[in-house]
Formats: sequence, C-alpha cells, structure tokens
Amino acid sequence: MRNQFLSSTFNRQDEGGGLSGSRADASSTSSPIAASATEETKVVAGAEIIPLAIAFIQRAATSYLRASMDRNLPADQKASLDFSKVLFTLNPSLKYQLIIDLQTENLEYYKSLMAIGVEVRHLDKNKISFAVSKDEYMTIEPVVLEEQKASGATVPKEVIWSSRADVIAQANQIFQMMWRMSVPAEVRIRQLESGETTEETRLISDMNEVFRIGKEMTERCHESALLILASPKTVTRNSQFFERLSELQKERHFRIRVLTPEVDSFALKILPGAEWRKIEPMRVSITIYDMRNMFITQYADAEANSTENAVLSNIYTTNRHTIVGIASVFDALWKETELREMEERSRKQAQLLQDILTHDIRNYNQISKLSGELVLERLKASGDLEGTRLIQDLLDAIDGASTLADTGMKLGKILSEENPELGVIDVMQSMQRSMALVRQAFPEKMIREETHIAKKERLLVTADDLLEEVFTNIFTNSAKYTDSSLVEIQMNVEVQAPYVKITISDSGIGIADEIKNRIFDRFVAGARGGGLGMSIVHALVVNRYRGKVAVENRTEGTGTVVTVWLPIFSSDLGKIDK
Repeated sequence: MRNQFLSSTFNRQDEGGGLSGSRADASSTSSPIAASATEETKVVAGAEIIPLAIAFIQRAATSYLRASMDRNLPADQKASLDFSKVLFTLNPSLKYQLIIDLQTENLEYYKSLMAIGVEVRHLDKNKISFAVSKDEYMTIEPVVLEEQKASGATVPKEVIWSSRADVIAQANQIFQMMWRMSVPAEVRIRQLESGETTEETRLISDMNEVFRIGKEMTERCHESALLILASPKTVTRNSQFFERLSELQKERHFRIRVLTPEVDSFALKILPGAEWRKIEPMRVSITIYDMRNMFITQYADAEANSTENAVLSNIYTTNRHTIVGIASVFDALWKETELREMEERSRKQAQLLQDILTHDIRNYNQISKLSGELVLERLKASGDLEGTRLIQDLLDAIDGASTLADTGMKLGKILSEENPELGVIDVMQSMQRSMALVRQAFPEKMIREETHIAKKERLLVTADDLLEEVFTNIFTNSAKYTDSSLVEIQMNVEVQAPYVKITISDSGIGIADEIKNRIFDRFVAGARGGGLGMSIVHALVVNRYRGKVAVENRTEGTGTVVTVWLPIFSSDLGKIDK
C-alpha cells in the first residue's frame, strides 16, 4: 500500500480515537471484513476502504508487516510517522519491513522511520505496491494507483484484499525475493549523502525498458564484454545489439569473450571478432559490459525464436560487488574451458604422434623381418643350426614388437576417445568371434571350451565392437599361459542385474604373486607378452563400458579366473557419458 494512503487511514481513525491510545485492541476495530477462518479474496471500494485498512494494520501489528512502495512521500509526513510509532506501541517486537525507492527528496523521512524500528531497503524505480502480514494481503492495481496519482487523492478508489493462504504465501515469497535483491538502506543513504555514484539493482518486466538499457550499455562499452549465453539464439534474436557491439569492437579494440553450450554459424557471423568457448547448458544468460553494467536474463524457453517468448525475467544491476562476483565465476569457467581445449589439443597431438610412430615401427619391423627371413633361409641351407635358432628368435621378437605397437595404438585410442557411442551387443556372439580369432592365432594348440549359460536367451549388453578385444585378450592369455598343447577354458554366463556376469577360467599356470596387484597396469614386468593385454581389458570394461573386472587364481588346481561384469543394455541409456 502507498504510504500516503496508510497515513490517511491513521488520520481518519485518530479523529475517532481508535488508534491514538498506547495499546488498541485489534478486535475492537470495526471493519467490513473481520478476520475469520474463511479464506476469500475481495475488491473493496469507497467508504469501506479506510476501516478495512485500519483493521488490517492493527491485526498485522500482532505478527509482522511487509510493504513495498514507490518513492513518493506521504502527504502528511508527521502523521504517517506517528502512525508507525503507534504500530510499535501496539507490539514492541513488531517486525516491519519496507521496500522503497530511496532518493534524496525522501531520505530524511525514511531515516526517521528507521530510527523507530522500521527495516528499510532500497529498490531502484520500485513501482510494486502491496502490503502483507501473516494472515492478510492488500494491494492496489497499477491502473488504480496511476488514477490516484493523477487525481491527487489520498485514498484509492478500490483495493484488493485477501485472506487466502496461497495468495499470502505467494506475496510473502515475492517480497522476500525483492528484499534479497534490494540494497540495505544504510548503504543507499551513504551513497546519497556522500555523492557517490549510485548503484542500482532492478527486476525489469517491461521489454521496451530492457531494450533501451541494452542499447545504452552497448553504446557505452569501451573496455570488455563478457557473455554467458544459454543459447547462441540469444545473439541471433538480438542481432541488432550484437552487430553494433561488433562494430564498436572494431573501432575501440576491446575484447569480447563468449561462453555458450553451442556455437552456430549465424552467431559467428554476427560476432566474428569474439572468442568463443563451450560450457555446460544453463537456463540464464549474463551480459557484463566494462565491469560496470550487468544483465541477468532467465529463460522460459532459450531456443524460442522471439525474445518475448524466450524471456522469463530480467535483472539489471550496476552493483560493483555483484558484478565482480559474477565476473570471477566467468573467469573460472573460461579457464576451465581453456584447460579442456589444451587437453584436447594435447590428446590429438599425442594420438597423431602415436599413429606416426606405430606406422614407422611397423615399416621398420617389416624391413627387418624380410631381411631376417632371407638370412634364415641361407643359414638353413648351410646347416647352421645355432645361427638358425638365433635368427628365429629375432624374427619372433620382431613379430612381438609389431604386435606390441598395434596393441599400444589400440589402447591409446581407447583411452583418448571421449564419450564413445555405445549400443547393443550380443555378448555370446562377441565371445564366439573372439574365440575363433584366438584359435587362428594359436594353430599349434587345441583349445577346448565349455560354456554354461544360466538362461537360454540373447544376452545383450551396452558396448561396441571393441568388446571383442576384451575376450580376445582374455582367451589369448589362457592360450599363452598354458604350457601344454591342450588349452581348457570354462565360461559361465549369467544375469546379475544390472550386469551380465561372464566368468572365464582356464587351467594354465596362474598369476605370479609379484604381479597380482598390478595385473591391470600397463607394461607389467614378468608378463610373457608386452604387458598391455589386461590393461586394455580394464580400459574397455571399466572406463569405456562402465562395468567391472576382476582377476584371481583358481582355488582348486592351477589356472586363472577372469570375471567381467558388463551393463545390461537399456534403450534408455543411449550414449554413455564418461
């Protein structure tokens, strides 16, 4: 309610003696709407307004009173101040909070209110007028308020009153939001009395006002522009502002930095001189020009084609502390994206170097192998058994080096790939293909497998074609670490939600104690091969597929048991994020 209205109600009632005493009885005041358990909302007009307002304020004095008003002073400042003193006489512990547009012309009056216990905060260009207590709510419609101003009347022609709990709760919530946004009166008073440049924070609903301030901000920009965008459509929807910002950047040579979830070609054309970095999606856009002005825009639909349909609310501020705080968040996000970009560049460079080295190693190995095979034929022809054995060992070592290079390249690609595209894989088919490959790789050995499946159904897991590398490495180890020509492998497959559990055991030599705890490390000393096989298994199962893997020796007899848990496929999973 407007303060001049409150003061007029005090004056009218004081003439009748109702509130002039030190402690008026709230229940004794006549009112067209008495406090009751019935929840209702009404428009009250004419002669009923004054007694309604008095009863409302008397009842509010037993709990709390929150009011929001514009900058205008009451017609009778003394009467209004006396009226407020009576409220505290009725209840010395009354909590009376007031949001007002504090300016030089109304400063002394509101300082007097603060002296008697009213808590005051400043909100620049505040035009929202209402009062709320624990049990009631009163407001004046903006149109009625403007008519009252134009006519010079001290009392509006009608007010809205409500005792509905939901209306009161909503009004209190709005007030608390405005209270948090507003500036403590002490800070505002210090600014006005010292002549400091005043700072403001405003919630703006009028889009014309938003566009006007945005244009002024753009024209004044000389030093820097920090933009956090919920969508690049923010740029295309407001192309005239950002095109002008781009023109000013060319003239004044300042820096524009943009953080956004996506970058599209249209936005790049509008701001060609900006530096763009990607961040996680947000529901707000923040614009900071020259560290002096800031807009925070919350969206109902950030992808809407028109600003009116996209925007939910706008907050404009020149508060230095707020701007510095948000700018520090921007810098932290910028540095984080910079580190990610550096890591991505390093990853790509490392991958390129690895590909080059692997290619060159294989070429050199191929040349060495051809030369070794020629020497081997000559030594065999001459009957040099010792030389033949040494050259054969050399050829085996060359094959091992080529295999190691290929395996290392696979591992590098697995570890460097971010957010792989995963889908549905039939785990039994993958195991069968892997077994066929291992049989071809070890023709000198007879591999006998025995498979137990808990349920005769297709077992589908979330993975990709690289799953075969998992089983190929496990089966290869079984063949490699079984000294006899017969390799026995037992497989047990069962559903153990949310995984498919695959247990693979062999009757080989088992795992040496000194490497048990490092079985998934790369280049494990003591391994017969390159020491990369089980690290690839771990990288795929754990890092790529989000499964589990464990290795141990058999409890009965010799051999190794490898257990792999792979996530059961779900159509809801789609792409698995790392």
